[in-house]
Amino acid sequence: REQRLCASPDGDFFVPLREGKASIVTGHIKTFDETGILMESGEYVECDIVAAATGLNLHSNAPMADMQVSVDGKPYVASEHRIFRD
Repeated sequence: REQRLCASPDGDFFVPLREGKASIVTGHIKTFDETGILMESGEYVECDIVAAATGLNLHSNAPMADMQVSVDGKPYVASEHRIFRD
């Protein structure tokens, strides 16, 4: 599965997700109808709102962006590292 980064400065975007009142579905949409969407995978998702997006344009040195960061005196280059959380 793909992992995507979503920043929400006030955190209000995440409240309905934590409360189970909303969900995020990613994938390719096959078609829409009056009550939801049919995904290319065959999954049907009932929904009230669809936010269609083609992806995020992240800074080339995410998550550090324009900050000059060094680790043990060496410049941090994000593409040379992996970030993992178990």
